[in-house]
Amino acid sequence: MDAIEKAKELIETITQDPRCVRLQAARAAVETDWGLQGKIRAWNVRKATLTESIKQPPEDRSELMEMQKKLAADYDELMAYPLMTELHTAQNELNELLMQINNMIQRAVSGEVDCSGGCDHCSGCH
Repeated sequence: MDAIEKAKELIETITQDPRCVRLQAARAAVETDWGLQGKIRAWNVRKATLTESIKQPPEDRSELMEMQKKLAADYDELMAYPLMTELHTAQNELNELLMQINNMIQRAVSGEVDCSGGCDHCSGCH
């Protein structure tokens, strides 16, 4: 079996992993919460407005500072929303898994480690 076929098997395994399933469920929950989606859209508009304001010649830096503070506070409020917290946590957990897998692959192809699955001889793939 060639590398591409093995990669396809790995993809299938990852998509069935509880961490990936959790992330998919969290994304779906965020996408279907219309109230949260409205808040996200409003935040994105404010962020774009701030970005454009920063590009303009400075007239009143205090106004920009206030806009930045408000945007940061709004972001914190969004991230405190339970569905966003779950999405963030699920994404981090899947990212950790993907980094472990990537580290294992990189070490194997670089010849750094002969990884047979046991981590007694190294610090592991974490």
